Amino acid sequence: MIHLGGHVEPWVTVVAGAVTLALSLMFLTGGYAGVLKQRTGRTVPEGSRQRYNETAILAYVRDAGERGWHVYRMQLYSDVVFAILLGVASVVLMNGILGLRVGPQSSLRYLSLLPALAALADVGEDVALLYAMGPEPGGSLAHPGLVSAAWRFTIGKVLLHVSWIVVTLIAAQRLIELGPA
Repeated sequence: MIHLGGHVEPWVTVVAGAVTLALSLMFLTGGYAGVLKQRTGRTVPEGSRQRYNETAILAYVRDAGERGWHVYRMQLYSDVVFAILLGVASVVLMNGILGLRVGPQSSLRYLSLLPALAALADVGEDVALLYAMGPEPGGSLAHPGLVSAAWRFTIGKVLLHVSWIVVTLIAAQRLIELGPA
C-alpha cells in the first residue's frame, strides 16, 4: 500500500517515472490515437488545444473514413485504460518525489492525489463522449448535450495535469537543492 507522503524506495519512483513516460509515448504515437491521426491528419478533438463541440466530433469521425465512428469509440475505450494506468503510475511517481521530504503528518502529502484526480477527469471525459456518440454511427450524436460535459472534463483534466507536473518539477528541484533527508 502506498502511504501518501511516506518513504518510497528510490527505485520504485524511477520505475514509476519510466512507466509514466513509456505509457504516454506508446499511447500518443500508437494504437487507435495513432490510427486516427494518420487518417485525419490531426489529434483527437479532446486532445487538441481548441474547444470541441458536437459538429467537431461528427466532422472528426467523418474525416476518419470508413469505420471512423468505431475506431474513435475504440480510442475512447483505450483512453480509459490509459488514463487509469497513467494515473496510478503518476501517483506513485509523485508520492516518491514528495515522500522524500514531506512527512506523513503534512497536508502536502495530498498533492500526490493530483494525478488521480486528473485520471478521473480523463475517464469522465471519455465516458461522456462515448455516451454522446452512442453505440452505432449515424448522421447525428445519440446524446449531443454530453459533448459540453466532456469539454468541462477536458478543461479539468488539463488543469490537473498541468498542476501535478508543475508540483512534481518544483518538488524535484527542491530535493536537488536540499539533498537527501
